Amino acid sequence: MYQDQHRSYNIPLPSQVFQLQNIGHRSSVIRQPSTSTVLTTSYLVPRNSNLPLLDSLVTSKTRIKLLLKFFSYANSGYLRSLAKEFDESTNSVRVELNRLTEAGLLLAEDEGKTKVYRANKLHPFFHEITGMVSKFLGLEELMEKIVKRMGEVEKAYIVGDYAQGIDSGTVNMILIGKNLDTVYLDYILQKTYQKVQRKVEVQILEEDPGNVQGILVFGV
Repeated sequence: MYQDQHRSYNIPLPSQVFQLQNIGHRSSVIRQPSTSTVLTTSYLVPRNSNLPLLDSLVTSKTRIKLLLKFFSYANSGYLRSLAKEFDESTNSVRVELNRLTEAGLLLAEDEGKTKVYRANKLHPFFHEITGMVSKFLGLEELMEKIVKRMGEVEKAYIVGDYAQGIDSGTVNMILIGKNLDTVYLDYILQKTYQKVQRKVEVQILEEDPGNVQGILVFGV
């Protein structure tokens, strides 16, 4: 039994967290803006077979998206915005939100008429899941360097397969901002590719088109 200031609940084992009943999901198409600068860096690095992959542990793709959302960059979200962001039905997202909340991994708080969800940082498995998500993405250090030294980055998205919880070996990112240092971006991609262990494709846009479908990892 685990207790915090909000509630008490039984702590599920990690295997129980990941083996909750699977539900159906709809696949979505990532619609990319037509005008952009694309920097593609391809490094064929041997994949680490010991790297724990979420797609091999978690049966529900919707749950993977929620774990990536809440345990990567301490994001918060509410039902309708999450359903729109993931291109999922509100019912499928609601089911997984309820399961993760009942497991104690998410906290739900009412803000006006909206229920907002965020990761429960007091949960005993918070750091373990955060570490697993970071390894799954492999981009924590890269994102930190991009945001700090590339210029005025307004937003950063992970799109494509990784936003769908699929480890295809290619990480697609969209950076939004003006006068970003593309030379530095290419430099840090070369410096960090061994840790990322994946092909990285980056699009740079000066303005947010408002229709990017993916996981917002920086900005509001």
